[in-house]
Amino acid sequence: MQQVLSGPCLSAPLFEPYPQKHRVTWPLALPLVVFACFILGQMIAVVPVVELGLIDRDAFEAYPNILYTLAASFTAVLCLVILWVKFFERRSLASIGLSCSKNTPKNLLLGYLTGIGMATLIVGCIYLAGGYQLEDQALTRAMSLLPILLLLLTFSVQSFAEEIIFRGYLFSRFTERYGLWTGVAVNAILFTLIHLPGFDFDSRSLLTLILFAFMTLVFSVYLSLKVIETGSIWFSCAWHAGWNWLFICGFGLPTTGIALDIRPLLVDFGLDTQASDWLTGGIGGPEDSIVTSILLTIVCLVGIYRCLKPTSRAV
Repeated sequence: MQQVLSGPCLSAPLFEPYPQKHRVTWPLALPLVVFACFILGQMIAVVPVVELGLIDRDAFEAYPNILYTLAASFTAVLCLVILWVKFFERRSLASIGLSCSKNTPKNLLLGYLTGIGMATLIVGCIYLAGGYQLEDQALTRAMSLLPILLLLLTFSVQSFAEEIIFRGYLFSRFTERYGLWTGVAVNAILFTLIHLPGFDFDSRSLLTLILFAFMTLVFSVYLSLKVIETGSIWFSCAWHAGWNWLFICGFGLPTTGIALDIRPLLVDFGLDTQASDWLTGGIGGPEDSIVTSILLTIVCLVGIYRCLKPTSRAV
């Protein structure tokens, strides 16, 4: 019996192999396809309600309009990507990670809990460092679980759609063509580029831009590594949803620049005006804090080590 050392994360296919009959999207066109789906999907979801006067164009990120914004726009984008996979590439949804196994419920639960846990750790560290203060006036507002639960649902729609598109579709396609680590890198770069338009260049500093871009890169790398480790996209989908949801609904803090006027579930924090933006994240929220970048860098390094670590199997 011989022991062979191999890196399982490097040798295993990402999802399913190519079917016998399919079309291959030209690699350089993959980002264009996704960006076009985002633009067209946003137009499908936003233009009709604006033209009909149902939602003011400046109020899409206010509660309860945000429920429609997240659910409708990201559902439209995801549907367009799925149509491309099914009818142009002639491939199954399993090829972008949309398949279930006995481990799917476990991955979903662990994903939500890990995302919530890491977000809590980040907020706690920033608070202990003097970045946040309690908002006393918020304690007089009535608590309602309905907005909290509805936002959990809609943040899940948004996060699952992003993960299926980036960690399911783009990651798998670039990995199949160029290899695993190229897939991780290109996927992270494209994920960062598509989030840059949401950055407020007019009112924020170069340092916060650097922190935002770096955080988004390592955010994507971490979730790609979890796809490799678990063999599915479900942990990453749930982690992303729990992460986004807890910053706003747990602590009353912005996430990706979105701030909602609801009473949070746990503690209502506000920015300490004396604290630096590099610590608190400023108007971008805790995601843009250096604390977040440090934590995500650490978990990325651990994930890369686990992927590269040889394992022995009998042959």
